[in-house]
Amino acid sequence: MKRKSLTILTILIFGTAVLSVFSGCEKEILTTKTPNSSVSLTAEEVILKDNLAAASKLVAQIVIKPDVHRELSQLATVDYDLNRVSFSELVNGDLIVQKNLNLSFSSTRDAIFEVFASAKSSDSDQDLLQYLEENGCFLECVYPLEWYSADNQQFTVLAHPIDSEEGEAPGYRFIDNALDEVMVDEDYADIYPILLVLPKSSMFSYAEYDEIEYDEGELLDNESKAMSSTKVYEVKLGKYWCSSYFGTATWISSFKMHILRGQGSWDPVKQEVIGSWPTNIVVNYPRKYAKAAKNGWNSYKNGGWYDVNAVWDSNWSEEKTQQAIAVYRYKKRRDNKFSATVGVKVKALNATVTTSTEKSYSGDPRGCNDWDREWFYKSNTNGSEKKDGWTVRKTSSDHKMTFPTRTL
Repeated sequence: MKRKSLTILTILIFGTAVLSVFSGCEKEILTTKTPNSSVSLTAEEVILKDNLAAASKLVAQIVIKPDVHRELSQLATVDYDLNRVSFSELVNGDLIVQKNLNLSFSSTRDAIFEVFASAKSSDSDQDLLQYLEENGCFLECVYPLEWYSADNQQFTVLAHPIDSEEGEAPGYRFIDNALDEVMVDEDYADIYPILLVLPKSSMFSYAEYDEIEYDEGELLDNESKAMSSTKVYEVKLGKYWCSSYFGTATWISSFKMHILRGQGSWDPVKQEVIGSWPTNIVVNYPRKYAKAAKNGWNSYKNGGWYDVNAVWDSNWSEEKTQQAIAVYRYKKRRDNKFSATVGVKVKALNATVTTSTEKSYSGDPRGCNDWDREWFYKSNTNGSEKKDGWTVRKTSSDHKMTFPTRTL
């Protein structure tokens, strides 16, 4: 464990002014690069970073109180998936309902009011607590306390650095009755419980996931429904499993995974197959599931198997002889492209026609495969590895999925 005394810690942030002109109007934008980061922060993001860091030091002072620790431990239980509470909920005394349990944070609320009483936002006289509340910031426990020894239950409080998702960042915990700074990475989190102070992702440009939300299972292929008037062959993404952290640090608490489907459609006018990607299932995969998968902890989080139960193809009709599956983790500023082959059976030609199709995206690729329909259905219940009776499918060694089917 690497330590630095708070009494000698000095963080100097230097800003550079950038003058931009848009439509005849002048606007000054302050950007700052922090150490070990290639990401420039705006003036507002520098304020956010400073305020999160200040909040983490204050929260670290109250988590050692027995009543506060007991309440925040409710966020760190393996029995249910609630692992976060917003400052707004704490300030307003809202009850958190989870699996018919009413979870109270009254002691935490009182302690927060006390420790934040004179704290101000880094850029103004606004109360720091008011800033955190109005901007949707929250506390989140990374891993369940059950994963740690009984004599090592004290939280280290870590602020999201917002300009990086790799490496390590300073956290705060009491050691020998003094608040110390410690450098937190995944190895540290294997030993010590972590409580994060996080912003909502829309507050900073280097969010680890995008702001475009997809309704899981809503992106259905309506054309395929019309292709078969008798039977409908539905295919769902049942469960998803991942044993990778994608090289990220502990403060990245979930991974936004995209599972795509590529298909071909016959264009009778152009007399050719047109490739498309009509399905994009988004799975917000929690880091603690990846932890269980990576370590083979089958008694926790179902061994990393995460329930999705979203429609991958509303009708994989017999005409669609070959489709594509592609998986990636979203990441900004990382442009990539999938390429696959899809095929359809064209009755007018009495032949199967294939074509190549490409899909551009931003993120880390986790495989793209072509799936033959006949092979898929013959092998979907008799593979060498199965989960809940369905063959486990892989697009890479650290990603697994099941695809239950039914005929309607």
